Amino acid sequence: MWFRKTPAAKYRYESQCGTSVINPTEEDLVKLLARLDGTTDSYASLTDAHGSYVQVGGGPQAFTAEEREILSKGKFCHRKAARSILDQEERRVMIGGANVLVKADEILDIDTVKQIFISFRNGTKSCQAVIWRDITSWFQK
Repeated sequence: MWFRKTPAAKYRYESQCGTSVINPTEEDLVKLLARLDGTTDSYASLTDAHGSYVQVGGGPQAFTAEEREILSKGKFCHRKAARSILDQEERRVMIGGANVLVKADEILDIDTVKQIFISFRNGTKSCQAVIWRDITSWFQK
């Protein structure tokens, strides 16, 4: 894994366009996330040395975000960020040039996405700016 090659590495930011930054600062994250445009650079992730991560897709004004927490013995918990539990109507977010259906309350602005990434980078579990829906079952057989 990448962190074994770089022992001081705690986090790695990666985006669709190939940007990769080891141990990004908060300022780095703000600048990097501002580049997301919905087409050529429309998704990014921040992964820790254990394999847990947050990821975002979309841009430039509408985003969707998820987090995966690696637990013990190969288990994980996967969650989707939402603003509330009120609006279940489906809307579209542009990711990689394609329209992806998400629930309306799962559409986030860039400031919320920045808070999610910065919270994760600072070791805060589950950013409080959103509620987190457990969608782990989507990934299990």
